[in-house]
Amino acid sequence: MLIHPAEEGGFWATCPEVPGANGQGETEEEAEQDLQAAIKLVTRDQAHEAIIAEAPWISAAARMGLTTHNAIVAWADSHIMRLESPPYWLIELSTLQSETITEFAEIIESTSPRTLTSDEKVALAASAYLHDALGLQATLTILFRILLSGADGNSLESTTCEIEALLVEWDCFETSNDINHNFISRCRSAFQNHLRLHGSSPPTIFHPPSSI
Repeated sequence: MLIHPAEEGGFWATCPEVPGANGQGETEEEAEQDLQAAIKLVTRDQAHEAIIAEAPWISAAARMGLTTHNAIVAWADSHIMRLESPPYWLIELSTLQSETITEFAEIIESTSPRTLTSDEKVALAASAYLHDALGLQATLTILFRILLSGADGNSLESTTCEIEALLVEWDCFETSNDINHNFISRCRSAFQNHLRLHGSSPPTIFHPPSSI
């Protein structure tokens, strides 16, 4: 925290660790208190933005069978613990007593209507593999279905086309024994390239934090 005299009188305070948070007051104490209030507002807004950004990924993971209700509850709890006033739908996720994973997706989608593009769904499946939540065979099967459906009608990125070429090669294998180390290495590289462009859901969706 930095406190400076203001040219017009009084003091103003800033916090380099929290850009956008500033405080002012007639005394240093008032400036510090004003800054603390500003920090709370900024961090609250950042937390809400993170939830909204992550929610479509969580919903898609539920729809695609890439996560569990326990992982979704852990995700909701991790955000609730950071918020003084968490939104009702997040609390509803945390307390939902259901083994039906689509019910969790429906709660998220009622507040966050954005759906993932095909490229983002590919990133989600690739992320599940890279986080050891899926085996390669299962991942390639899901990727094949995503690219086959092309539900959003958008043109695919070059990184997706790279994965598409690997799927064609995979489809020519007669048995799982034909999947060699070189193919696995190229899949991992293609997945990592794709994630660099499209991101992924938070890793806690695959491995809930043990502290929760």
